[in-house]
Amino acid sequence: MKTITHALDDFIYQLFPDVTEGDRQALQAAMEAYFGRAGKHPAFVFEEQSVILTLGGEFPESDEEKYGLATELFEKKDYEACIQILKEMVEETPWEIEPYAMLCFVCSLTDKFDLCIEVANDGLKWHPENTSFLHIAGNAYAEGNKDFETALNYYIKAHSLNPDDALPLRHIPAYLFQCNRHDEAYGYIEKLIEIDPDDHLGYQMKGLYYFFEKDYLSCFMNITEALRKADVYRKSGQDPDRDPVDSDVLVKMAAKSAENYSEGVDWDDFTDKIKDEMVSKLGVDIRFDLYEEENPEFMPGLERAAAHGRDYHLIRYMDSKFTSLYMMMSQLIHLEFSEAAVKDSVYRVFSLPLDKVFKYVGRFTKFFAKKARRSDLDQFEENLFSAVRLLQLTVTETALFVIINETLYQRYKTFRPFLFITLKAKIDYLIYEFNKNDFSKNLPADMMSVLNMYHLVYVLHFKKLFGVDYLKDFRFKKHELNRAIVWFDEALGLFRKREPGEEFDLIEFWAEDVKLDRYLEIREVRG
Repeated sequence: MKTITHALDDFIYQLFPDVTEGDRQALQAAMEAYFGRAGKHPAFVFEEQSVILTLGGEFPESDEEKYGLATELFEKKDYEACIQILKEMVEETPWEIEPYAMLCFVCSLTDKFDLCIEVANDGLKWHPENTSFLHIAGNAYAEGNKDFETALNYYIKAHSLNPDDALPLRHIPAYLFQCNRHDEAYGYIEKLIEIDPDDHLGYQMKGLYYFFEKDYLSCFMNITEALRKADVYRKSGQDPDRDPVDSDVLVKMAAKSAENYSEGVDWDDFTDKIKDEMVSKLGVDIRFDLYEEENPEFMPGLERAAAHGRDYHLIRYMDSKFTSLYMMMSQLIHLEFSEAAVKDSVYRVFSLPLDKVFKYVGRFTKFFAKKARRSDLDQFEENLFSAVRLLQLTVTETALFVIINETLYQRYKTFRPFLFITLKAKIDYLIYEFNKNDFSKNLPADMMSVLNMYHLVYVLHFKKLFGVDYLKDFRFKKHELNRAIVWFDEALGLFRKREPGEEFDLIEFWAEDVKLDRYLEIREVRG
Protein backbone atom coordinates (compact mmCIF):
# COMPACT_ATOMS: atom_id res chain seq x y z
CA MET A 1 0.00 0.00 0.00
CA LYS A 2 1.18 3.53 -0.79
CA THR A 3 -0.06 6.85 0.55
CA ILE A 4 0.36 10.09 -1.45
CA THR A 5 -0.51 13.50 0.00
CA HIS A 6 -1.04 16.48 -2.31
CA ALA A 7 -1.43 19.99 -0.93
CA LEU A 8 -4.60 21.70 -2.15
CA ASP A 9 -2.78 24.83 -3.26
CA ASP A 10 -2.49 26.57 -6.59
CA PHE A 11 0.29 24.24 -7.68
CA ILE A 12 -1.94 21.13 -7.83
CA TYR A 13 -3.63 22.67 -10.89
CA GLN A 14 -0.20 22.90 -12.54
CA LEU A 15 -0.09 19.09 -12.45
CA PHE A 16 -3.74 18.68 -13.49
CA PRO A 17 -4.22 21.70 -15.80
CA ASP A 18 -7.62 20.64 -17.17
CA VAL A 19 -9.23 20.97 -13.72
CA THR A 20 -10.91 24.23 -12.76
CA GLU A 21 -9.40 25.68 -9.61
CA GLY A 22 -11.43 24.76 -6.53
CA ASP A 23 -13.42 21.99 -8.22
CA ARG A 24 -12.60 19.04 -5.94
CA GLN A 25 -14.90 16.67 -7.77
CA ALA A 26 -13.15 17.29 -11.08
CA LEU A 27 -9.76 17.03 -9.38
CA GLN A 28 -10.68 13.63 -7.94
CA ALA A 29 -11.86 12.44 -11.34
CA ALA A 30 -8.60 13.59 -12.99
CA MET A 31 -6.55 11.81 -10.34
CA GLU A 32 -8.59 8.62 -10.65
CA ALA A 33 -8.04 8.62 -14.41
CA TYR A 34 -4.30 9.22 -14.09
CA PHE A 35 -3.55 6.59 -11.45
CA GLY A 36 -6.05 4.20 -13.05
CA ARG A 37 -3.81 4.01 -16.12
CA ALA A 38 -1.19 2.44 -13.85
CA GLY A 39 -3.74 -0.07 -12.54
CA LYS A 40 -4.12 1.77 -9.24
CA HIS A 41 -7.45 3.03 -7.94
CA PRO A 42 -6.91 5.29 -4.97
CA ALA A 43 -9.21 6.00 -2.07
CA PHE A 44 -9.54 9.75 -1.46
CA VAL A 45 -9.71 11.73 1.76
CA PHE A 46 -10.11 15.47 1.26
CA GLU A 47 -9.00 17.64 4.14
CA GLU A 48 -9.07 21.41 4.39
CA GLN A 49 -5.62 21.94 2.84
CA SER A 50 -4.72 18.57 1.34
CA VAL A 51 -6.00 15.46 -0.36
CA ILE A 52 -4.72 12.05 0.75
CA LEU A 53 -4.63 9.21 -1.76
CA THR A 54 -4.33 5.62 -0.57
CA LEU A 55 -3.30 3.10 -3.23
CA GLY A 56 -3.52 -0.62 -2.58
CA GLY A 57 -1.86 -3.58 -4.23
CA GLU A 58 1.75 -4.43 -4.99
CA PHE A 59 4.47 -1.96 -5.97
CA PRO A 60 7.33 -3.94 -7.49
CA GLU A 61 10.74 -2.33 -7.88
CA SER A 62 12.16 -1.20 -11.21
CA ASP A 63 13.96 -3.64 -13.45
CA GLU A 64 17.60 -3.39 -12.38
CA GLU A 65 18.86 -4.81 -15.66
CA LYS A 66 17.03 -2.13 -17.63
CA TYR A 67 18.33 0.57 -15.32
CA GLY A 68 21.85 -0.74 -15.77
CA LEU A 69 21.40 -0.77 -19.56
CA ALA A 70 20.11 2.81 -19.49
CA THR A 71 23.15 3.84 -17.45
CA GLU A 72 25.47 2.10 -19.91
CA LEU A 73 23.80 3.83 -22.87
CA PHE A 74 24.09 7.17 -21.12
CA GLU A 75 27.81 6.68 -20.53
CA LYS A 76 28.18 5.88 -24.25
CA LYS A 77 26.26 9.10 -25.01
CA ASP A 78 23.59 7.12 -26.85
CA TYR A 79 20.96 9.40 -25.37
CA GLU A 80 18.04 8.48 -27.65
CA ALA A 81 18.28 4.78 -26.81
CA CYS A 82 18.74 5.66 -23.15
CA ILE A 83 15.56 7.78 -23.19
CA GLN A 84 13.55 4.93 -24.77
CA ILE A 85 14.62 2.46 -22.05
CA LEU A 86 13.79 4.95 -19.28
CA LYS A 87 10.36 5.75 -20.81
CA GLU A 88 9.55 2.04 -20.74
CA MET A 89 10.59 1.88 -17.09
CA VAL A 90 8.37 4.75 -15.94
CA GLU A 91 5.47 3.13 -17.77
CA GLU A 92 6.11 -0.19 -16.03
CA THR A 93 6.80 1.13 -12.51
CA PRO A 94 5.57 4.75 -12.37
CA TRP A 95 5.82 4.77 -8.57
CA GLU A 96 9.60 4.30 -8.65
CA ILE A 97 11.57 7.53 -8.38
CA GLU A 98 14.94 6.63 -9.98
CA PRO A 99 13.77 6.19 -13.61
CA TYR A 100 11.99 9.58 -13.47
CA ALA A 101 15.07 11.27 -12.04
CA MET A 102 17.42 9.87 -14.68
CA LEU A 103 14.98 10.51 -17.53
CA CYS A 104 14.51 14.12 -16.45
CA PHE A 105 18.27 14.58 -16.32
CA VAL A 106 18.86 13.12 -19.80
CA CYS A 107 16.01 15.18 -21.29
CA SER A 108 17.41 18.34 -19.74
CA LEU A 109 20.91 17.52 -20.96
CA THR A 110 19.65 17.00 -24.54
CA ASP A 111 17.37 20.07 -24.53
CA LYS A 112 14.20 17.98 -24.75
CA PHE A 113 12.49 20.48 -22.50
CA ASP A 114 8.85 19.57 -23.22
CA LEU A 115 9.48 15.90 -22.52
CA CYS A 116 11.44 16.89 -19.44
CA ILE A 117 8.45 18.86 -18.13
CA GLU A 118 6.04 16.02 -18.89
CA VAL A 119 8.22 13.48 -17.08
CA ALA A 120 8.83 15.77 -14.10
CA ASN A 121 5.10 16.43 -13.74
CA ASP A 122 4.38 12.69 -13.81
CA GLY A 123 7.05 12.18 -11.18
CA LEU A 124 5.47 14.89 -9.02
CA LYS A 125 2.06 13.22 -9.19
CA TRP A 126 3.60 10.20 -7.52
CA HIS A 127 6.14 12.08 -5.40
CA PRO A 128 4.66 15.55 -4.75
CA GLU A 129 7.36 16.58 -2.27
CA ASN A 130 10.32 15.76 -4.48
CA THR A 131 12.01 19.14 -4.90
CA SER A 132 14.44 17.81 -7.53
CA PHE A 133 11.55 17.31 -9.97
CA LEU A 134 10.35 20.84 -9.18
CA HIS A 135 13.80 22.28 -9.89
CA ILE A 136 14.17 20.34 -13.14
CA ALA A 137 10.73 21.34 -14.45
CA GLY A 138 11.24 24.96 -13.39
CA ASN A 139 14.55 25.08 -15.22
CA ALA A 140 12.97 23.52 -18.33
CA TYR A 141 10.22 26.13 -18.40
CA ALA A 142 12.70 28.97 -17.93
CA GLU A 143 15.64 27.88 -20.07
CA GLY A 144 13.76 25.92 -22.71
CA ASN A 145 10.45 27.72 -23.10
CA LYS A 146 11.36 31.12 -21.62
CA ASP A 147 8.17 30.80 -19.59
CA PHE A 148 9.39 32.49 -16.43
CA GLU A 149 5.96 32.85 -14.83
CA THR A 150 5.40 29.09 -14.88
CA ALA A 151 8.98 28.43 -13.83
CA LEU A 152 8.30 30.61 -10.78
CA ASN A 153 5.41 28.35 -9.77
CA TYR A 154 7.76 25.38 -9.56
CA TYR A 155 10.56 27.12 -7.71
CA ILE A 156 8.18 28.82 -5.26
CA LYS A 157 6.62 25.42 -4.60
CA ALA A 158 10.07 23.95 -3.97
CA HIS A 159 10.84 26.81 -1.59
CA SER A 160 7.60 26.20 0.32
CA LEU A 161 8.55 22.54 0.78
CA ASN A 162 12.08 23.31 1.97
CA PRO A 163 12.47 26.97 3.04
CA ASP A 164 16.11 26.43 4.02
CA ASP A 165 17.21 25.16 0.62
CA ALA A 166 19.20 27.85 -1.20
CA LEU A 167 18.75 26.39 -4.69
CA PRO A 168 15.22 27.69 -5.49
CA LEU A 169 16.15 31.03 -3.91
CA ARG A 170 18.91 31.41 -6.49
CA HIS A 171 16.26 31.35 -9.22
CA ILE A 172 13.10 32.96 -7.82
CA PRO A 173 14.38 36.58 -7.66
CA ALA A 174 15.91 36.33 -11.14
CA TYR A 175 12.62 35.14 -12.66
CA LEU A 176 10.66 37.76 -10.74
CA PHE A 177 12.93 40.36 -12.35
CA GLN A 178 12.27 38.77 -15.75
CA CYS A 179 8.52 39.11 -15.11
CA ASN A 180 8.82 42.76 -13.99
CA ARG A 181 7.81 41.75 -10.48
CA HIS A 182 10.95 43.01 -8.78
CA ASP A 183 9.03 44.37 -5.79
CA GLU A 184 8.37 40.75 -4.76
CA ALA A 185 12.01 39.72 -4.97
CA TYR A 186 13.50 41.39 -1.90
CA GLY A 187 12.23 38.90 0.70
CA TYR A 188 13.56 35.93 -1.27
CA ILE A 189 16.93 37.65 -1.72
CA GLU A 190 17.25 38.35 2.00
CA LYS A 191 16.39 34.73 2.74
CA LEU A 192 19.10 33.53 0.32
CA ILE A 193 21.71 35.75 1.98
CA GLU A 194 20.60 34.49 5.39
CA ILE A 195 20.90 30.84 4.32
CA ASP A 196 24.11 31.19 2.30
CA PRO A 197 25.90 34.44 3.20
CA ASP A 198 28.96 33.40 1.18
CA ASP A 199 27.06 33.16 -2.11
CA HIS A 200 27.80 36.09 -4.42
CA LEU A 201 24.47 35.67 -6.19
CA GLY A 202 22.39 36.93 -3.27
CA TYR A 203 24.30 40.21 -3.18
CA GLN A 204 24.27 40.47 -6.97
CA MET A 205 20.47 40.19 -7.05
CA LYS A 206 20.13 42.55 -4.10
CA GLY A 207 22.20 45.06 -6.05
CA LEU A 208 19.94 44.59 -9.06
CA TYR A 209 16.88 45.11 -6.85
CA TYR A 210 18.28 48.44 -5.64
CA PHE A 211 19.15 49.41 -9.21
CA PHE A 212 15.47 49.06 -10.15
CA GLU A 213 14.66 51.16 -7.07
CA LYS A 214 17.18 53.80 -8.25
CA ASP A 215 19.05 53.48 -4.95
CA TYR A 216 22.42 53.44 -6.68
CA LEU A 217 24.57 53.64 -3.55
CA SER A 218 22.94 50.49 -2.10
CA CYS A 219 23.22 48.88 -5.53
CA PHE A 220 26.94 49.63 -5.67
CA MET A 221 27.59 48.39 -2.13
CA ASN A 222 25.89 45.06 -2.82
CA ILE A 223 27.48 44.53 -6.24
CA THR A 224 30.98 45.12 -4.84
CA GLU A 225 30.15 42.75 -1.98
CA ALA A 226 29.14 40.21 -4.64
CA LEU A 227 32.52 40.75 -6.33
CA ARG A 228 34.35 40.08 -3.06
CA LYS A 229 32.27 36.94 -2.42
CA ALA A 230 32.87 35.79 -6.00
CA ASP A 231 36.62 36.19 -5.57
CA VAL A 232 36.56 33.97 -2.48
CA TYR A 233 34.29 31.51 -4.33
CA ARG A 234 36.77 31.19 -7.20
CA LYS A 235 39.59 30.39 -4.78
CA SER A 236 37.60 27.78 -2.89
CA GLY A 237 36.69 25.74 -5.97
CA GLN A 238 33.47 25.38 -7.89
CA ASP A 239 30.27 24.54 -6.02
CA PRO A 240 27.95 22.81 -8.53
CA ASP A 241 24.86 24.26 -6.83
CA ARG A 242 26.02 27.83 -7.35
CA ASP A 243 25.87 29.77 -10.57
CA PRO A 244 29.24 30.44 -12.25
CA VAL A 245 30.68 33.87 -11.64
CA ASP A 246 30.67 36.39 -14.48
CA SER A 247 32.97 39.02 -13.03
CA ASP A 248 32.86 41.20 -16.14
CA VAL A 249 29.09 41.61 -15.74
CA LEU A 250 29.50 42.45 -12.05
CA VAL A 251 32.21 45.02 -12.77
CA LYS A 252 30.00 46.70 -15.39
CA MET A 253 27.11 46.77 -12.91
CA ALA A 254 29.36 48.28 -10.24
CA ALA A 255 30.65 50.92 -12.65
CA LYS A 256 27.17 51.81 -13.90
CA SER A 257 25.72 52.12 -10.41
CA ALA A 258 28.73 54.18 -9.27
CA GLU A 259 28.35 56.56 -12.21
CA ASN A 260 24.59 56.90 -11.68
CA TYR A 261 25.11 57.56 -7.99
CA SER A 262 27.83 60.14 -8.67
CA GLU A 263 25.54 62.04 -11.02
CA GLY A 264 23.05 62.63 -8.22
CA VAL A 265 25.44 63.89 -5.53
CA ASP A 266 26.39 67.51 -4.90
CA TRP A 267 30.11 66.89 -4.64
CA ASP A 268 31.00 70.53 -4.04
CA ASP A 269 28.84 70.45 -0.93
CA PHE A 270 30.31 67.06 0.03
CA THR A 271 33.93 68.20 -0.15
CA ASP A 272 33.16 71.51 1.59
CA LYS A 273 31.67 69.63 4.53
CA ILE A 274 34.69 67.33 4.78
CA LYS A 275 37.01 70.32 4.54
CA ASP A 276 35.12 72.13 7.32
CA GLU A 277 35.35 69.00 9.49
CA MET A 278 39.10 68.86 8.84
CA VAL A 279 39.54 72.58 9.64
CA SER A 280 37.77 72.04 12.96
CA LYS A 281 39.71 68.86 13.72
CA LEU A 282 43.17 70.16 12.83
CA GLY A 283 42.73 73.78 13.85
CA VAL A 284 44.15 75.00 10.52
CA ASP A 285 42.67 76.92 7.61
CA ILE A 286 42.31 75.02 4.34
CA ARG A 287 41.41 76.39 0.92
CA PHE A 288 40.69 74.83 -2.45
CA ASP A 289 42.06 76.34 -5.63
CA LEU A 290 41.40 75.34 -9.24
CA TYR A 291 44.70 74.98 -11.07
CA GLU A 292 44.10 76.12 -14.66
CA GLU A 293 47.60 76.27 -16.15
CA GLU A 294 48.90 73.43 -18.30
CA ASN A 295 52.30 72.64 -16.89
CA PRO A 296 53.56 69.07 -17.25
CA GLU A 297 56.27 69.78 -14.66
CA PHE A 298 53.69 70.33 -11.93
CA MET A 299 51.10 68.01 -10.44
CA PRO A 300 48.47 69.87 -8.38
CA GLY A 301 48.22 68.68 -4.80
CA LEU A 302 48.78 69.82 -1.24
CA GLU A 303 50.78 73.01 -0.64
CA ARG A 304 51.56 73.29 3.05
CA ALA A 305 51.32 76.71 4.64
CA ALA A 306 54.83 76.77 6.09
CA ALA A 307 56.45 75.92 2.76
CA HIS A 308 54.80 78.90 1.05
CA GLY A 309 54.83 81.50 3.80
CA ARG A 310 51.04 81.71 4.20
CA ASP A 311 48.62 81.13 7.06
CA TYR A 312 46.52 78.52 5.27
CA HIS A 313 47.07 75.23 3.48
CA LEU A 314 46.14 75.11 -0.19
CA ILE A 315 44.79 72.10 -2.05
CA ARG A 316 45.12 72.64 -5.76
CA TYR A 317 43.16 70.48 -8.17
CA MET A 318 42.63 70.00 -11.88
CA ASP A 319 39.47 70.98 -13.74
CA SER A 320 38.14 67.46 -14.18
CA LYS A 321 35.17 66.10 -12.27
CA PHE A 322 36.55 62.77 -11.15
CA THR A 323 40.19 63.87 -10.89
CA SER A 324 39.39 66.99 -8.90
CA LEU A 325 37.11 65.30 -6.38
CA TYR A 326 39.53 62.47 -5.72
CA MET A 327 42.44 64.92 -5.48
CA MET A 328 40.65 67.12 -2.97
CA MET A 329 39.58 64.20 -0.78
CA SER A 330 42.93 62.40 -0.90
CA GLN A 331 44.85 65.57 -0.13
CA LEU A 332 42.61 66.32 2.85
CA ILE A 333 43.58 62.93 4.29
CA HIS A 334 47.21 63.61 3.34
CA LEU A 335 47.02 66.88 5.25
CA GLU A 336 45.61 65.10 8.30
CA PHE A 337 48.52 62.64 8.22
CA SER A 338 51.13 65.31 7.68
CA GLU A 339 49.81 67.56 10.48
CA ALA A 340 50.12 64.69 12.94
CA ALA A 341 53.61 63.92 11.65
CA VAL A 342 54.73 67.56 11.82
CA LYS A 343 53.68 67.79 15.48
CA ASP A 344 55.91 64.79 16.22
CA SER A 345 58.70 66.19 14.01
CA VAL A 346 58.59 63.13 11.74
CA TYR A 347 57.07 64.58 8.55
CA ARG A 348 59.18 64.20 5.45
CA VAL A 349 58.79 65.25 1.84
CA PHE A 350 60.22 62.91 -0.78
CA SER A 351 61.25 63.69 -4.32
CA LEU A 352 63.00 61.82 -7.08
CA PRO A 353 64.71 64.52 -9.19
CA LEU A 354 64.89 63.99 -12.93
CA ASP A 355 68.68 64.14 -13.08
CA LYS A 356 68.96 61.38 -10.50
CA VAL A 357 66.41 59.16 -12.20
CA PHE A 358 68.28 59.48 -15.49
CA LYS A 359 71.44 58.42 -13.67
CA TYR A 360 69.53 55.33 -12.53
CA VAL A 361 68.53 54.40 -16.08
CA GLY A 362 71.53 55.88 -17.87
CA ARG A 363 73.53 52.69 -18.28
CA PHE A 364 70.57 51.01 -19.97
CA THR A 365 69.93 53.91 -22.34
CA LYS A 366 73.53 54.04 -23.46
CA PHE A 367 73.53 50.35 -24.23
CA PHE A 368 70.30 50.65 -26.20
CA ALA A 369 71.40 53.78 -28.07
CA LYS A 370 74.47 52.00 -29.49
CA LYS A 371 72.36 49.29 -31.14
CA ALA A 372 69.07 51.02 -31.95
CA ARG A 373 67.93 52.42 -35.24
CA ARG A 374 67.13 56.13 -35.27
CA SER A 375 63.35 55.57 -35.49
CA ASP A 376 63.47 53.18 -32.54
CA LEU A 377 65.63 55.58 -30.58
CA ASP A 378 63.19 58.47 -31.02
CA GLN A 379 60.30 56.34 -29.71
CA PHE A 380 62.51 55.01 -26.95
CA GLU A 381 63.44 58.50 -25.76
CA GLU A 382 59.79 59.58 -25.77
CA ASN A 383 58.69 56.52 -23.83
CA LEU A 384 61.62 56.77 -21.46
CA PHE A 385 60.82 60.34 -20.48
CA SER A 386 57.17 59.43 -19.81
CA ALA A 387 58.25 56.43 -17.78
CA VAL A 388 60.70 58.53 -15.77
CA ARG A 389 57.94 61.00 -14.88
CA LEU A 390 55.72 58.09 -13.88
CA LEU A 391 58.52 56.56 -11.84
CA GLN A 392 58.94 59.81 -9.92
CA LEU A 393 55.31 59.81 -8.84
CA THR A 394 55.06 56.05 -8.32
CA VAL A 395 58.04 55.71 -5.99
CA THR A 396 57.21 58.77 -3.88
CA GLU A 397 53.42 58.32 -3.63
CA THR A 398 52.31 54.67 -3.87
CA ALA A 399 52.86 53.66 -0.23
CA LEU A 400 51.21 56.83 1.05
CA PHE A 401 48.23 56.57 -1.27
CA VAL A 402 47.48 52.97 -0.33
CA ILE A 403 46.91 54.16 3.24
CA ILE A 404 45.05 57.28 2.04
CA ASN A 405 42.74 55.21 -0.17
CA GLU A 406 42.11 52.71 2.62
CA THR A 407 41.23 55.61 4.93
CA LEU A 408 38.84 57.09 2.36
CA TYR A 409 37.18 53.71 1.89
CA GLN A 410 36.77 52.96 5.59
CA ARG A 411 35.80 56.45 6.72
CA TYR A 412 33.47 57.69 3.95
CA LYS A 413 31.00 55.04 2.84
CA THR A 414 29.28 57.44 0.43
CA PHE A 415 32.61 58.15 -1.27
CA ARG A 416 33.22 54.49 -2.18
CA PRO A 417 31.52 54.61 -5.62
CA PHE A 418 33.70 57.55 -6.55
CA LEU A 419 36.81 55.83 -5.24
CA PHE A 420 35.89 52.82 -7.38
CA ILE A 421 35.59 54.96 -10.52
CA THR A 422 38.87 56.78 -9.88
CA LEU A 423 41.01 53.77 -9.01
CA LYS A 424 39.52 51.67 -11.80
CA ALA A 425 40.40 54.44 -14.28
CA LYS A 426 43.98 54.41 -12.99
CA ILE A 427 44.26 50.63 -13.39
CA ASP A 428 42.64 50.74 -16.84
CA TYR A 429 45.26 53.31 -17.83
CA LEU A 430 48.09 51.13 -16.55
CA ILE A 431 46.70 48.08 -18.37
CA TYR A 432 46.51 50.00 -21.63
CA GLU A 433 49.89 51.71 -21.42
CA PHE A 434 51.94 48.79 -20.13
CA ASN A 435 50.20 45.79 -21.63
CA LYS A 436 48.24 46.83 -24.71
CA ASN A 437 50.23 49.82 -25.94
CA ASP A 438 53.87 50.01 -26.98
CA PHE A 439 54.68 52.32 -24.08
CA SER A 440 57.01 49.83 -22.39
CA LYS A 441 58.68 48.71 -25.59
CA ASN A 442 62.48 48.70 -25.21
CA LEU A 443 62.39 50.39 -21.79
CA PRO A 444 65.09 49.22 -19.38
CA ALA A 445 64.07 45.90 -17.83
CA ASP A 446 65.07 46.96 -14.31
CA MET A 447 62.98 50.10 -14.59
CA MET A 448 59.95 48.18 -15.87
CA SER A 449 60.33 45.66 -13.06
CA VAL A 450 60.24 48.43 -10.45
CA LEU A 451 57.18 50.02 -12.03
CA ASN A 452 55.47 46.62 -12.15
CA MET A 453 56.01 46.08 -8.42
CA TYR A 454 54.51 49.43 -7.50
CA HIS A 455 51.60 49.10 -9.92
CA LEU A 456 50.75 45.64 -8.64
CA VAL A 457 50.28 47.16 -5.18
CA TYR A 458 47.45 49.27 -6.61
CA VAL A 459 45.97 46.18 -8.28
CA LEU A 460 46.10 44.18 -5.04
CA HIS A 461 44.50 47.03 -3.13
CA PHE A 462 41.68 47.43 -5.66
CA LYS A 463 41.00 43.72 -5.37
CA LYS A 464 40.89 43.97 -1.58
CA LEU A 465 38.54 46.96 -1.63
CA PHE A 466 36.16 45.93 -4.39
CA GLY A 467 36.81 42.26 -5.19
CA VAL A 468 37.96 42.88 -8.77
CA ASP A 469 41.06 40.92 -9.78
CA TYR A 470 43.01 42.61 -12.57
CA LEU A 471 46.19 40.57 -12.12
CA LYS A 472 45.34 38.56 -15.24
CA ASP A 473 45.55 41.77 -17.29
CA PHE A 474 49.15 42.53 -16.31
CA ARG A 475 52.41 41.00 -17.45
CA PHE A 476 54.70 40.43 -14.51
CA LYS A 477 57.24 38.01 -13.09
CA LYS A 478 56.65 35.94 -10.00
CA HIS A 479 59.20 37.81 -7.89
CA GLU A 480 57.56 41.13 -8.80
CA LEU A 481 54.18 39.93 -7.54
CA ASN A 482 55.76 38.47 -4.41
CA ARG A 483 57.40 41.80 -3.65
CA ALA A 484 54.14 43.67 -4.27
CA ILE A 485 52.28 41.32 -1.90
CA VAL A 486 54.85 41.99 0.86
CA TRP A 487 54.55 45.74 0.33
CA PHE A 488 50.77 45.63 0.29
CA ASP A 489 50.67 43.63 3.52
CA GLU A 490 53.05 46.15 5.11
CA ALA A 491 50.80 49.04 4.09
CA LEU A 492 47.65 47.38 5.42
CA GLY A 493 49.38 46.45 8.65
CA LEU A 494 50.44 50.05 9.05
CA PHE A 495 46.91 51.28 8.36
CA ARG A 496 45.53 49.16 11.20
CA LYS A 497 48.12 50.33 13.72
CA ARG A 498 50.00 53.43 12.76
CA GLU A 499 52.06 56.01 14.61
CA PRO A 500 52.29 59.52 13.09
CA GLY A 501 54.76 59.63 10.22
CA GLU A 502 55.16 55.86 9.81
CA GLU A 503 53.45 56.00 6.42
CA PHE A 504 56.38 58.11 5.21
CA ASP A 505 58.80 55.41 6.37
CA LEU A 506 57.26 53.02 3.85
CA ILE A 507 58.24 55.28 0.97
CA GLU A 508 61.87 55.04 2.01
CA PHE A 509 61.76 51.31 2.86
CA TRP A 510 60.22 50.36 -0.47
CA ALA A 511 62.77 52.47 -2.35
CA GLU A 512 65.52 50.62 -0.45
CA ASP A 513 64.03 47.29 -1.56
CA VAL A 514 64.47 48.22 -5.22
CA LYS A 515 67.77 50.08 -4.70
CA LEU A 516 66.30 53.48 -5.46
CA ASP A 517 66.83 54.98 -2.02
CA ARG A 518 70.13 56.55 -3.04
CA TYR A 519 68.29 58.65 -5.62
CA LEU A 520 65.62 59.92 -3.23
CA GLU A 521 65.81 63.42 -1.88
CA ILE A 522 64.28 63.73 1.57
CA ARG A 523 63.37 67.00 3.27
CA GLU A 524 62.28 66.90 6.89
CA VAL A 525 59.61 69.33 8.07
CA ARG A 526 59.68 70.32 11.73
CA GLY A 527 56.70 71.41 13.81
